[in-house]
Amino acid sequence: MSIKTTVLTLALLSTSAMVAAAPYSANIRSNYLQACTQGMQQGDPNLTTAINQAWCNCTLDKLEQNMTEQEFIQADVKLASDPNDPSVKKLYRIVEAEWMKCAKVFQ
Repeated sequence: MSIKTTVLTLALLSTSAMVAAAPYSANIRSNYLQACTQGMQQGDPNLTTAINQAWCNCTLDKLEQNMTEQEFIQADVKLASDPNDPSVKKLYRIVEAEWMKCAKVFQ
């Protein structure tokens, strides 16, 4: 499993072609960012907290731009039970497509 997949999985498990109209709720955002930064740190202990936070905020912004909160929650629920669900695949496509763009945030 790649670090991208691991980080995303950890971030999603911690949270309980429509474009999101607003940021996710504070609870969803907080849980995602906490799990994502922890996952990044575990994946590469040499990364700084600032780099982890920048990347996680960037990926969350991209998710919010491409998935409604309800779609995100559906993907979260399906992740453990049905990783082939279309909502999970959409989530992975978004993160995969934006991975390197977000990495440029801290280069």
